[in-house]
Amino acid sequence: MMVCPSPTDIPGECRVKPNPFIMGGYQSPDILMFDALGRVVPLANSPSGTTLLHPNTEYAIAAVIHNDTAADAVDTVIRFWAFPCGRVCEGSLIDVQTVTVPRRSSVRVDSSLPFRSACHGLHACVAVSIFHAESIDAAFDPAFASDVPWTRSGVHGSTAWRNTDSMSDY
Repeated sequence: MMVCPSPTDIPGECRVKPNPFIMGGYQSPDILMFDALGRVVPLANSPSGTTLLHPNTEYAIAAVIHNDTAADAVDTVIRFWAFPCGRVCEGSLIDVQTVTVPRRSSVRVDSSLPFRSACHGLHACVAVSIFHAESIDAAFDPAFASDVPWTRSGVHGSTAWRNTDSMSDY
């Protein structure tokens, strides 16, 4: 995205603004989960298309954040969220990380705190929201779980979700 001119730019100069994003959807491949041994939990590993987890268990989580512009995305805010039963009104913030996403690349951002799966037989969601003050795709920074935007599958965006179901055996 080219911007000409901006009040903070050199007069007459154009500059590229960063545009960090995450691939949206309710089973986003950009949200990673890891078991206690550090193994990747497969995406959508059930017939219903959700990710099956052991009940009431902590899982490490990470997000892959992309930037397809020629400008570094400095001070990109990554928020990790948990939603029991997928209900937005009951969601909670897990962690916040601030990173730089280098130009034309992707970075993995690890949450410093784990996601706890739901009790046996219940559903929960992990969501990731991103914010960058100069971005078009990530220009909104949700302060509360109820503000986290819904997502569209397979598109650049500011949020992504991963649906999980908890079962004793999988």
